[in-house]
Amino acid sequence: MASRADVRAEVNGHGMPRSGSSQRHPSCRNVDARSDIFSFGALLYEMLTGRRAFSGDSKMSTLAAIINLEPEQLEKQVQGFRGS
Repeated sequence: MASRADVRAEVNGHGMPRSGSSQRHPSCRNVDARSDIFSFGALLYEMLTGRRAFSGDSKMSTLAAIINLEPEQLEKQVQGFRGS
């Protein structure tokens, strides 16, 4: 889970992209509600699993993970969870 320092860094420094969609990158101009839905899903994933859906050693590697990877399925992360 994120510490208070991590949260302050995320809020004050244009954000670590761990729960933000790739459209939230400062170079993107066309951001719509889908970005909020993505962020909510990433936050919900972390709440259910205790792990971030996407992570990396830097902002760029985390952004690359968001763009290129899929998070591990909830069935493998949460005991008793059954997908549809």
